[in-house]
Amino acid sequence: MKKDLFNGKILREFKGITVFGIIAGTVVFLAVAVLLFFVAFLQNDGARIALFCFSAVAFSFAILFPTVTIHLIRIYPKRRKLTRFLIREYVFREYDGQEEKKIYKDY
Repeated sequence: MKKDLFNGKILREFKGITVFGIIAGTVVFLAVAVLLFFVAFLQNDGARIALFCFSAVAFSFAILFPTVTIHLIRIYPKRRKLTRFLIREYVFREYDGQEEKKIYKDY
């Protein structure tokens, strides 16, 4: 039996899109970090330190983005506003207000 990475919180139709979005976001952050690092390495003025700092921030975002996003998806109804900032709400299952009862059963 395959373990569901999202604890059944994502609709089956949107699991591929969600995984692609997480991977694409990570790749973009890594590409920006590497680009800023090489630009900072070639600079010889005061902007060099700032570019190294921005590169480090982009690299940390590349590490934090997938871990935080998956964690927020797994606890979805709890931190709804923060989760909607990272992932669109239409990919989630519907829940009633009080309990996490699944309306759709499409395993």
